Amino acid sequence: MFHQRAAAAASASDQCDNLTESSIKRRTKRHIFLYWISASILFLALYIGVKYSFHNDINFCDSDSSEAIKCYPCPSFGICKEGKLTCDEGYISNGLACIENLEKFSLKEKYMQFIEKRLSQKYGEFLCDSSA
Repeated sequence: MFHQRAAAAASASDQCDNLTESSIKRRTKRHIFLYWISASILFLALYIGVKYSFHNDINFCDSDSSEAIKCYPCPSFGICKEGKLTCDEGYISNGLACIENLEKFSLKEKYMQFIEKRLSQKYGEFLCDSSA
């Protein structure tokens, strides 16, 4: 009878060990899932916080106004109306100033170089044809 109780106790002990291992696995999976959710929420909150903390609403003085009360003067190559800056064509805003849009400038330069090269070729052909 003692052996039966010992065997039953050992069997119960094995079942408890199995339950403990499976519950640990479930808890571990649950913790990993909760860590992922927490990290995602944290990164989302940081993204939103950083995006909106650096998104200052800069108030520009109107272009035709001489009052400078709590506003930035309108930069060169820009038009300011109702506190908002709009840059002239070919310029983009970098926050406080209108700077030349280098992409458009480089494209314009490429076209100018192409036209100059083409005109030089045509002029050379004209000179060679007229002298012959």
